[in-house]
Amino acid sequence: MANYSGIYRMARVWLAQLTNTSQIAIQVPANTFTGIPNPQLWVSLGDPTFQTPAALVPIALTCNASFCGATVNASAPGSYYLSFGQVALSGAVFEDVNYGGGSGRAKSTAGCVGLAGVRVELYSQAGAFVSATTTVTGGSYVFLVNLSSTYTVRVVTPTTSSRTGGSTAGIIPVQTYRTTATSGTAVAVTDHVGGETPSLSDAAANTSNATLTSLTATGTTAQSIASAAVPSTSGIIGIDFGFNFDTIVNVNASGQGSFAQFLTNADALGGVAP
Repeated sequence: MANYSGIYRMARVWLAQLTNTSQIAIQVPANTFTGIPNPQLWVSLGDPTFQTPAALVPIALTCNASFCGATVNASAPGSYYLSFGQVALSGAVFEDVNYGGGSGRAKSTAGCVGLAGVRVELYSQAGAFVSATTTVTGGSYVFLVNLSSTYTVRVVTPTTSSRTGGSTAGIIPVQTYRTTATSGTAVAVTDHVGGETPSLSDAAANTSNATLTSLTATGTTAQSIASAAVPSTSGIIGIDFGFNFDTIVNVNASGQGSFAQFLTNADALGGVAP
């Protein structure tokens, strides 16, 4: 068991292809969850990424002075993956193909398409790196987090467009929409077109467990971030981020949000879909 800055996550365990129903007993030291009320074991059937909401089942842990434990009832043959965390924090990353300027638009808007394969990073309230995942089909992602805790969700600028069906070298969109959940419920933020600082480029993916503040350097910053204050009783849904490849947000000679980048994107993507 490792402590990742407030999220307690067991190394995911693969239970190889159970051929009949059985029970799985899980037991960990009680001091693993010191200061964490009502810890839960999450079971994911068949998905080691924990990104399929329908496959996720939370099971409350029973604790005594020495151990916390739970019993998993394997109701069907398959591969069972295990992880710890109290509730889910989820959202989606999408491309607003037909964005034409002005206020950012939500994923429910016509022409908005979810993007798979986008890296999403999670940071503690203090800015420490916690974990990362990638979006699945439809653009959705899920983190398992603790109640009464505040996190920052960061999306690394996609290099994937719905118009190409995969990653395309050289294309760089800008953020047009995001939500925030400082109150415990996701609400729209439509006035951050271009990200946190439109004159800068997005920082590279954080693959070295660096802090969030360290991503701001000469010419770069974490452009797409949202705060999520998880309440004491439930998780948060709807931490969404939207992007567009045809938007100019600065006067830089090149790079993200520039006119030159707009031309590069248009050449690679063939213009705006009707």
